[in-house]
Amino acid sequence: LLTATVRTDGSSKFGANHRYATFPALAVKWKVMNESFAPKTLFDDLSVRVNYGKTGNQEFPPYQSLSIFQTDLTGNATQLYFPNPNLKWETTTAYGAGIDFSIIGSRLSGTVDYFHKSTKDLLFFQTFPQPTAAPGIWRNLAGNVINEGLELGLNFQAVQGSKFQWDINY
Repeated sequence: LLTATVRTDGSSKFGANHRYATFPALAVKWKVMNESFAPKTLFDDLSVRVNYGKTGNQEFPPYQSLSIFQTDLTGNATQLYFPNPNLKWETTTAYGAGIDFSIIGSRLSGTVDYFHKSTKDLLFFQTFPQPTAAPGIWRNLAGNVINEGLELGLNFQAVQGSKFQWDINY
């Protein structure tokens, strides 16, 4: 099984230099049980998965990449935002791999997943020392925030009666 997508998003929230970004994704699953060499005496189902993808974040107030002024009733102008034409998408890249299985007449099933997620160009509001006209500026932070780990899931169908069912999930 194969799933692939590519999208390009644009947002007027970002500076003119980084308005658009492309976000690809790919996922592949191989149903090992469909192969002639699959260990059918042990497994009822066995599949292997891999995935990769990028996503973008634009969750911050609009107009932050522009120089915006506000006038009061007397005609005095106050700068609300300092321009940042290099403000760009916060981007998260994720990849992983997993195994799905079931045994004992599909009464015991489970999944084992490894994941790695890296976020770069984090959107951050940097406050200015006061008093200044504007409270601060939105910036992209340097570096990466990395999340990775292993997830395990088990499901056991302990009782499968016509009037009563009991599943144990871990």
